[in-house]
Amino acid sequence: MTANELQQNHRSTTKKSIFSRCTTVSVDIKAPVEKIWKFLTDARNFTSWNSTLIELTGEISPKGKIQLRSKLAADLKKVAEETR
Repeated sequence: MTANELQQNHRSTTKKSIFSRCTTVSVDIKAPVEKIWKFLTDARNFTSWNSTLIELTGEISPKGKIQLRSKLAADLKKVAEETR
């Protein structure tokens, strides 16, 4: 799938408030579920394709734990300061 096809084949929404942000992105991918799961649970390479993350460490699994630093946190801090 080319980048242009991907842009035409995805849906995204973002809902923001002062102390929360929920972003949903979806795309139809023609690949085996196992291959997609392996890609999405590879914490070491997550930041190479997810532009909102600065760092992600840990194990992405049903009982795993992760730590992440997000570029979105700076946006939320700015919004909170502006509303004071």
